[in-house]
Amino acid sequence: MSDIDFQKLFSFVIGIPVIEYMRNRRMYEAANLIVSTSAAIGDIAAKYTYYNLSSFSRAFTNFHGISPVTLRKTPSSNINVFPKIRLERFDEMDFKIIELPKVKMARSGKKSLKSFENWWSERFNKKDHLFPKDFMWNNEITKKLEWLYILDDHEDSGGFETFDFPGGLYATITCDDTSKAKSKAYQELLDKISHSHEYEKSTIDNDDFYHLKYPMGHVSTPVHFKNHQFTIFVPIVSKKKIFN
Repeated sequence: MSDIDFQKLFSFVIGIPVIEYMRNRRMYEAANLIVSTSAAIGDIAAKYTYYNLSSFSRAFTNFHGISPVTLRKTPSSNINVFPKIRLERFDEMDFKIIELPKVKMARSGKKSLKSFENWWSERFNKKDHLFPKDFMWNNEITKKLEWLYILDDHEDSGGFETFDFPGGLYATITCDDTSKAKSKAYQELLDKISHSHEYEKSTIDNDDFYHLKYPMGHVSTPVHFKNHQFTIFVPIVSKKKIFN
């Protein structure tokens, strides 16, 4: 993962940029040293890369609402607590944010999944496709599981329903293609979204296209692989767009 991708992921998951997190942690740790040790405030400032005492005092006061000198004199004063955050890797999961394009899709709709599979398999085997090309979702209006397929320009839909997929932002996670792994991954993904300060899950209340972009899934490994991987896509919207 590149530094830029990590910073984007960190900001999405934690809710603040990496640099702000590091600055807040330094201020919290510095306060602990001021209270628990007799080290000179200038030495504590230098430990956390503040070599100008005035700059350190200003940053410290802005964060805690109390100066370093005052805290040393009154160690029982309230300070802002900023605990250390531990980022753990997903077990064999890959989490990221992507933007899907606007495309024309065919879907199984009122017809059976088996008939759609037969049509899809015939077309898929004849052509080289970039992944992902097909998805599945639960249509919340019809209460049916639907199979979706991205149509190329002027491609015949085989008599199946078509619709204009609006695209947009999706949070995704990849896991083993088992019921247990998919259930765990989906809950992990929803949890990450719910703790973000930048995005939230797309709903009927915040997304005009919600009924054209439900959460969906895609088998992301070639069919000849024994251990399939499954990618879950959850539509999200930017909180900034909502309040602008």
